[in-house]
Amino acid sequence: MKYLVLLFMIVTTTHAGDRVWNGGGLAEKNILMALLSLDQYIDECLRSPSCKVDQSEKEILREIKKVYLQEPQGSNFIQFKSHIRNEENFDYGEGVKIAKTKTIPGSPIFINRDLLYRRYPNKIEAFTIAEAVALLVHEIGHHTGEKDHTLLDLLGVKVSLMVEKNLEKAPFFPTNNKIQVVSFNSEDPNQFPEVLIYLDDQIINITKNLKSELDCPKRNYYLSEPNGATFHNIYWKPYKRRSDYIRFTFEGNLWLNCHHKESLIGEKPEGKYLEVSFKARIRDLTEKSIVASEQFQVYFVPGSLDIKIRKMWELVGEGNPLDAIPGN
Repeated sequence: MKYLVLLFMIVTTTHAGDRVWNGGGLAEKNILMALLSLDQYIDECLRSPSCKVDQSEKEILREIKKVYLQEPQGSNFIQFKSHIRNEENFDYGEGVKIAKTKTIPGSPIFINRDLLYRRYPNKIEAFTIAEAVALLVHEIGHHTGEKDHTLLDLLGVKVSLMVEKNLEKAPFFPTNNKIQVVSFNSEDPNQFPEVLIYLDDQIINITKNLKSELDCPKRNYYLSEPNGATFHNIYWKPYKRRSDYIRFTFEGNLWLNCHHKESLIGEKPEGKYLEVSFKARIRDLTEKSIVASEQFQVYFVPGSLDIKIRKMWELVGEGNPLDAIPGN
């Protein structure tokens, strides 16, 4: 029920398994996306040495996760308000804050919309998922009864840095992020990647679509479903333009953690290539070809997502390239 409520907090449209998150700006969507996966990010920090949290901080994170999973989060749990327009006061004599909440579980979190976008002469940068994680750890940390802002700031930054470290971003253009792919990989081989496609202020989460396509080699000594996977080394292939849409395609390395039926033998990574393509429409494009500028808008074509997984040795020759690595 918790996740159904959170999903309704974001205006969603679903077509043939493709989820598009519309409504509001990109920063707001990143915050809501981070909220949906906050317990997973906390778990990753708890098991990852790179998160660098001590025992007392781990206890606080466990309590934050517990409150996050149990507190009622209705449609008004996250409220975006403007301080400048006097929709909500974020100034208590210590400067204008980006967010506020009470120490009672389930209390609404008010977020200052005025501080969610950084404006530069030639571009605007939205509040990122990693930044959203830091903010949410802090604010939901208050719901545990913790009032120490410095402690929660530090804890939020540690989780945020871990998230940023494990994110791989692949923008289509070298100068802006209007079209990009983001993959979050766990340091635990028994976890699966979170893969998001960004098109302007749309976010298409293909994580479930991808996971449903994964399987281990059809051999009698492997379990059919992998225990985990990693998706990295992402790059874009040449786009294909049609009369009313453009087909974009990206590819990357996909490593599956395949488990042997005899548990004593253990696991072995299985290398594959993942190719994802989708259609998009471009509005206000003045050039005959796509140019790296901010003078156009990109719209995802619902139902156009196509996922293909190929074995590595189908492309590089006979034999699994991992077999050449000592110990595999």
